[in-house]
Amino acid sequence: MRHPHRGFTLIEVAISMVILGLVLTGLVVSLSQQLQQRHLMDTRSTLAQASDALITFVTANARLPCPAVVGSNGLESTSAPGICTVAAGYLPAVTLGLSNLDANGLLNDGWADGSIRDNTGALNYPRAIRYSVARLTLTTEVNALTTKSLGTANRSSVGADLDPVAGNRGLFVCRSSAGLVPAGNRCGGAANSLARNAVAVLWSQGPTGNATLGNSADENQNAAQLTAPGIPGTFVMRDPAGAAAAAGRFDDIVIWLAWGPVADKLMLAWQVP
Repeated sequence: MRHPHRGFTLIEVAISMVILGLVLTGLVVSLSQQLQQRHLMDTRSTLAQASDALITFVTANARLPCPAVVGSNGLESTSAPGICTVAAGYLPAVTLGLSNLDANGLLNDGWADGSIRDNTGALNYPRAIRYSVARLTLTTEVNALTTKSLGTANRSSVGADLDPVAGNRGLFVCRSSAGLVPAGNRCGGAANSLARNAVAVLWSQGPTGNATLGNSADENQNAAQLTAPGIPGTFVMRDPAGAAAAAGRFDDIVIWLAWGPVADKLMLAWQVP
């Protein structure tokens, strides 16, 4: 006997399509996660490269470089030798002699997509590595970290300028923007402190760049350093979180150079006690 050919029913086809959709969705999510992880690893590697370049610059030039600004094309921005025009800007990648820069002379993070404006249309290079330096402009050793004209500068006096109690002119990295204060320990207390005497801070603005939509107060504290910071020279680094998190969205990646590792190289170059 001959059996009639039997095709797929609509229900069977529908079930197959659902299964295929689930498989494809899982594949897309997995690839997206892998891509984000790659961007994150590339960014951390870029920040480490920038940190090493700063140490090399200190060794060769007996000072830290000033930040770059919009229009300086990756060169440090100064009004006179060693006098920075801003405390926070972009990493002066051309001054540091780094490679793989964009058309503006800036070093970009792992999420580099060629964008130069944020969601408001402001020209601020969302993917460029940010950089801030402790200028010590109002202390006894004026511009001691960014100029070779140091006069009587020595390790103890510069250290005092950076001390969170005695001088309070260093850079701070905190766990949260909640409770920040303008004087003393700007993090507001030991429990909120990650660094209290940093001489330089570098950071990436993460996958969302500096889009203002959905940002937490923590991320805004970092972004505002280039414009009008509520607490200048004070940064936040914490675990990443989405916009739905209780503390709001945060995806910045922040690293810093403390005074200790930089001091020996500077003091040797300065040739002072």
